[in-house]
Amino acid sequence: MNSKIWPIYFYRGIARPLLLVLARFLSLFVPKIQDGLAMRNRSVVVPSLKGRRIWFHFASGEFEYAKPIIRKWKIKHPNDSIVASYFSPSIRRQVENYKDIDFSFATPLEGKACWKQLLLKLKPDALLIARTDLW
Repeated sequence: MNSKIWPIYFYRGIARPLLLVLARFLSLFVPKIQDGLAMRNRSVVVPSLKGRRIWFHFASGEFEYAKPIIRKWKIKHPNDSIVASYFSPSIRRQVENYKDIDFSFATPLEGKACWKQLLLKLKPDALLIARTDLW
């Protein structure tokens, strides 16, 4: 096996399935994990959006860093649609209630096929990721 791709097979075949089982088990005892899994149980339904689709992603607290950028983007490009994705359930209500965001959703946990389907539905023109979200 190619030494550059074995980590992908390890993650997809062993680590990811084990982590999902562990998360489901822990969700019995940790409400935040239970909420995180529940908000990813439904399919992302992308509404009709106007103009360009500018996608912002943040895990949780990075949303605070993104707010001024989102606000300025909306002022400068009022016909663009701002789409936001997030990872943590603790940020969900803040993102959903932010007036400059046109559509928001929790990032899916599923694999490659789910992400491909999401990208085909969303059709983003740009993706901006909060810097502190990159590991």
